[in-house]
Amino acid sequence: MNVPKDRRGAGVGLLPWSLAAEELAQGCPATALAFNMHLSIVGPLMDISEVPEATKGYIADLVVK
Repeated sequence: MNVPKDRRGAGVGLLPWSLAAEELAQGCPATALAFNMHLSIVGPLMDISEVPEATKGYIADLVVK
């Protein structure tokens, strides 16, 4: 969800994700937590300038597929 659109993701920001996680947690808190673990790594990784573009592309490709 939070992979940028230019990397073929949905480009969802923090607020929409938070609303989605809230809904997920109503049905299964563990699933919401698991999704949040991915968000907490993928989102910041895409924003850190020190991470090489090739690495960002590789991670985005793995997540989107």
